[in-house]
Amino acid sequence: MPKLHRIIATVAEYEAVLKRPDVTADYKKQLAQALVDKRLEVALRQVMKPLPSGHRQPVARPEAAPTIVFFHVDVGTSHPFLRTRAEEKIDYAGALRASIAAAAKSNPESKIVVLTDATTAIPETVATIERLDVDRTRPTHGRLKGACELAKRVETPLVFLDTDVWLNQDARALVREDFDIGLTHRAPSHFTLMPINAGVMVATSPKAAEGFFGRCLALYAHISNLPAALQHYSQDQLNWYSDQLALAAFVDWTVPPECKQTRVIDGLAVRFLPNETYNYTVADTDTPASVAGKWALHFKGLRKQLMPKFA
Repeated sequence: MPKLHRIIATVAEYEAVLKRPDVTADYKKQLAQALVDKRLEVALRQVMKPLPSGHRQPVARPEAAPTIVFFHVDVGTSHPFLRTRAEEKIDYAGALRASIAAAAKSNPESKIVVLTDATTAIPETVATIERLDVDRTRPTHGRLKGACELAKRVETPLVFLDTDVWLNQDARALVREDFDIGLTHRAPSHFTLMPINAGVMVATSPKAAEGFFGRCLALYAHISNLPAALQHYSQDQLNWYSDQLALAAFVDWTVPPECKQTRVIDGLAVRFLPNETYNYTVADTDTPASVAGKWALHFKGLRKQLMPKFA
């Protein structure tokens, strides 16, 4: 079965493979979706210039344990993007409570913060709740905005997690390494539109976080108004995906092995962290022993139902 390299594959190469008689129906279905995404990626890259590397500025890196940050707003099961999804029956508040407990267990010296809007009910935990002026119909924009605002008020490194991510290791060792921003990237594949997963993001200093999220907010605003994006996604879908499109644009849709593990982008040393270790998607067959060495566990979608198995 032909396998396409994630970056060098062109639209023409996708189209050629789809015509081959030896391609199975299942793989053809995957490639058809990949081709749609590739066309959008090409369109976005044609209108968006890569960010310059710039000169990395020396930044004082705090020695304190990192602040661990979750963002949660209640979009309600009537939200157009959730209306037909089985996931709307998931107890998201319960998942958040479990993720906070996991972070507190692995990082007892860290402060844990939940960013939210003015009215969302947040379960009582050890976390500090900070309420922001964000639009719950654009949750991913709110996450970027909240992260940028929080970075202006703290004096510690920062670890940003999805509400279904369990921090499984002491984060202090990672934030002491020589980089500014840590981004988790997907394994090489032909799905290239969103190579960065926003579920785990690391900033070794608040100044780096402020600069990074400020840039991502600008990219978010730009992408969400581009005709190519609006032709590909509904507005509701863009409200969910534009943060990961902004992250992709920030790295110019290029991750290892097509670039170095650490490279300077917009004056920030960006460390690419493989999902397989730093943002691991938990499988049904996993056990607490099999994931013991993973840095963070991501209970995506219906996998949230597996959380009790690992508590």
